[in-house]
Amino acid sequence: LADLLVAAGTAREVVEELLWSERLNVGDALPDIAAYRPGDSALLRKNTFRVSVVRRVGARCDVRLGEETWAVFSFSADRHLSIEVPPEAVVLFRTDPRRSLGDDENLFRMTVRKVRQLGQITNLVLEGRGFELNALRPSEEETRSFAVADEVFAFVPAVAIRTRPVDSWPNGPDADLEEA
Repeated sequence: LADLLVAAGTAREVVEELLWSERLNVGDALPDIAAYRPGDSALLRKNTFRVSVVRRVGARCDVRLGEETWAVFSFSADRHLSIEVPPEAVVLFRTDPRRSLGDDENLFRMTVRKVRQLGQITNLVLEGRGFELNALRPSEEETRSFAVADEVFAFVPAVAIRTRPVDSWPNGPDADLEEA
């Protein structure tokens, strides 16, 4: 079925996420559930970036991705990190949510570039200032109304972002680290 959906034009990443979600709902009845975990999904790989730490206060780090500064948590002292933004952790707003959120940490104005729907899941490909981000949302009426070229606000909690040191940084930027 998955191969047929892909052949019909459904993005393989969306099919993988749907399979993982379905296997999780089935539970232990299927022994190969590990093959469809979100930690190894194509969308998560697309939401994995190499960044430089520009400021550190304890475990809280500010990193640069494109033209934006992101807040993440890392217990590594490395100056270069790999960050993974789970697509299911990206929260979307149509209007600026700063009044209700109270904090604009990891809140970015973005543009919808692609909308892919498959049953209960909608994959939105968002374009920010110098980076692209995938978001997964349930296919509800509000989500279905997103269209290409819509302006949205994407919020990603810092605690949802996974970090790890980058073993080697191939001729990458070596920005000065501001210690606080």
